[in-house]
Amino acid sequence: DRFSLDTGVHADYYHSEHVPHINYHITPVMTARLHLFQALSWYVTYHPRLKIPDFTDLYIRKLYISVNPDLRSEKQQHYVELGFKQRFGEAFALNVGAFYHDSKNFIFQIDTDADNILEYQHMESVDFLGVRANLQMNYRERLVQNITYTYTTHHIFSEQRISSLGDDFRNEILPYQPNHQVQASLAWKLPFGLTVDVDGLYVSEQYRNRSKDQAPIGRRFFVNVELTQRITETIQIFLAGRNLTDVSTYDIIPWLDSEEITSS
Repeated sequence: DRFSLDTGVHADYYHSEHVPHINYHITPVMTARLHLFQALSWYVTYHPRLKIPDFTDLYIRKLYISVNPDLRSEKQQHYVELGFKQRFGEAFALNVGAFYHDSKNFIFQIDTDADNILEYQHMESVDFLGVRANLQMNYRERLVQNITYTYTTHHIFSEQRISSLGDDFRNEILPYQPNHQVQASLAWKLPFGLTVDVDGLYVSEQYRNRSKDQAPIGRRFFVNVELTQRITETIQIFLAGRNLTDVSTYDIIPWLDSEEITSS
């Protein structure tokens, strides 16, 4: 009851019909847990893998084949997470962990020419390092709260580009990669079958290009609320309000007639 070890093997296979790319990755999956006390446990997870684009991504990226015909799967190497989980009574649980992984052929989106057309490109190697903290509360299934904070930083490495661009390259960043992100939700069951569900999302400042001086996207905070009323055991009605903070959102529709969408 003090120590547990979960192990296995994870196999990924990627094949592209139109370009000569075949990639596979057979890696171990391991999670070790050490239960120091009844309510405190430490864990370490090791899980490298391929990140294979799903069907939607593959279909959309086909439209950009003239921009980058060399797209292939991303290899997420040396994924390690170390943390602890602490329970406080029956209602509260805190999980704090640090993670690191090195991604080869990292796939990212960029609006290089500021023409509202996204391009998919590869970065030779990117190191990601971050911290994730999660606090959960469940009070007798009537008041359920969940909040997660994630901080992520990255370091771009490429011998070829460093030699050609020098110190300017070291100051580059990845587009659409926020450093701070907070997700929170609260569900409250009231008498007479009424439920209130509130969720929010905070995303820190991002950038459309590799330079912070070009077209930044400011920090955003979204709030959604949903009221659900149970009429009978099989019938319920709901009223939902989206983006109640009236935040302008930025998106690029990745089609050939691409355009920038800014709405609230």
